[in-house]
Amino acid sequence: MQYQIDNILKYLKRSFYLLFVILVFIAIFFIFLVNKSYQDLNQYSEASSLDIYNAVLNEEQNSLSKLVHDYSYWTSAVEAITGEVDYVFVDDSYDGEYLKESYSVDGLVVYHLDGSLQLTVSDQGRDAVPNQFFSQPEFEHLFKQALNTNYKHPTPVSSFITYKGKAQLVSASVIVPSVFTDKYPTPQPYGVLLMIRPIDEALLTKWRDDYSLHHIKVISGNQHTPSGNLSSFIKDPYGKDIYKLIWQPDLPGAVFIDELMPIAIIIIIALIVISILFSLQLNNYIRLTLNAAKDLVESKEQLHRLAHYDSITHLPNRLLGMDRLEQALHSNARNKTSTAVLFIDLDDFKPVNDKYGHDMGDRLLTTVGQLLDSCIRRGVDTVSRLGGDEFVVILANLKHKDDAAAVAEKIINLLSDKITIDDVALQVGASIGISITDSPKSTCDEMMKKADDAMYKAKGKGKNRYYVAD
Repeated sequence: MQYQIDNILKYLKRSFYLLFVILVFIAIFFIFLVNKSYQDLNQYSEASSLDIYNAVLNEEQNSLSKLVHDYSYWTSAVEAITGEVDYVFVDDSYDGEYLKESYSVDGLVVYHLDGSLQLTVSDQGRDAVPNQFFSQPEFEHLFKQALNTNYKHPTPVSSFITYKGKAQLVSASVIVPSVFTDKYPTPQPYGVLLMIRPIDEALLTKWRDDYSLHHIKVISGNQHTPSGNLSSFIKDPYGKDIYKLIWQPDLPGAVFIDELMPIAIIIIIALIVISILFSLQLNNYIRLTLNAAKDLVESKEQLHRLAHYDSITHLPNRLLGMDRLEQALHSNARNKTSTAVLFIDLDDFKPVNDKYGHDMGDRLLTTVGQLLDSCIRRGVDTVSRLGGDEFVVILANLKHKDDAAAVAEKIINLLSDKITIDDVALQVGASIGISITDSPKSTCDEMMKKADDAMYKAKGKGKNRYYVAD
């Protein structure tokens, strides 16, 4: 009997030791999983933060490039700076204070075709004598890059420089005349227009608040990146690293560890208690992992929205709009239908922006976007904002080409009425260029170019009207 009891106790002791070893291995494995999850969450968060940063920086470059392109393509601007400079016109068109307040542009430079300075404008107005700072080699390099383009469809170039002791984003575009309304022969360049936007505290604060780029700041390119920070170089026109942007990403792993480490310590110290609570803590682990995964999905969705939707109107941006247009063109042959592009430029938007401020202008753009959206077929057509006060409406699967003109008339009539925001009645209009095709071989660029040109013809005929491209 004693022998049997001893054997039972011996086997019980062995089972206890085995259970102890199993629990130790479970505890070690649990700690391994926690550490692995901590590292993976932080790595995913860092990758998402880098993607968001790149998207934000690209958007900033595209915004300034679009602005300098628009200013350099105006016929009156070309005429004013190709002969004897009309400084009254220059002061009106290149108002430094307006560019600073509306577009955060810190400086503007116009070069002759030979690379010499014609005029410089700061936020204080036109400089009496052109600022020779803009004759330095890096600007000459940008000047040559800007000239190396297709003059019918010029593409701006962007880079970074040091100006006023700070990092600055610059964009340059060749100045060319309008194809349809300019009196000069095309494609003949007349010079280069360059704009400067500072990477200042106001811009960095916006990035911090809107995109979770915590403690983002600009440091010298040769400075060491502090531990726990992400960094990205910004380069001058020659490709040299001149500055470095550093920031701290969200670290969900730290929150994860803070919540689970006390439990892991209890597991190590009190294996018996952990054997009872193991299933509960495992459920807690799964819950936290799912929450962390949900956060990552939301970050991915935020990045997708940033890349495909306009931040002011929340309409599809140029990238998504062009994708929708390409899909519509491909369906022409299959459905034996037509596709139309309505290129819309708001008339008299700038006076509203000047009088009531940038915030009121943004709210007006949002309201206009909603009005345009009310004029289309949901799930079939698309309203896209290109930037500034320009919108594009894509009409797909049209049975009759006259339907495009009917939509344009509806939009013009709708925008002709005053828009009231905060008891302020605002009056704008719309000049619309229409391009229509039933050919599956038509390209997005062709459709956009025709509609853009037609829009300028509509403006030339008195604004607040539409014009159908041939």
